[in-house]
Amino acid sequence: IDIDPENEGNNETIVARLKTDSWPIPLAFHVGMAMPIIDQQNLKATIAADAIRPTDNTETLGVGGEVQLFNVLSLRGGYQTLFRTDAQSGLTLGFGIQIPNPYASINFDYSYQDYGLFDDIQTAGIGVGF
Repeated sequence: IDIDPENEGNNETIVARLKTDSWPIPLAFHVGMAMPIIDQQNLKATIAADAIRPTDNTETLGVGGEVQLFNVLSLRGGYQTLFRTDAQSGLTLGFGIQIPNPYASINFDYSYQDYGLFDDIQTAGIGVGF
């Protein structure tokens, strides 16, 4: 069989039969929500959750939260892929610092993620908001 007759390099002397099966396209349904539980001038706390229903795996739940102090320091934590067997992702932690400025705010964010076989993943970011 020659899958692509226009492509060079096939060996026409090999006898073969190509059989393919159809499969459903992987889809996922996501739903999530977040809610402030404390909303004061110098202290804000938010909790969040999201549920994922993929067609090619088990349902999962992600939960997390953020505490913001004085509109400058944010502490974050959460857990990904609750209830999934053999999940690689899990605990996530992080913090953010926002330095206000009359012209632009400068943000620094750091996160730690536990990814099982892939070891720990750490990310950092710097942003400028106008």
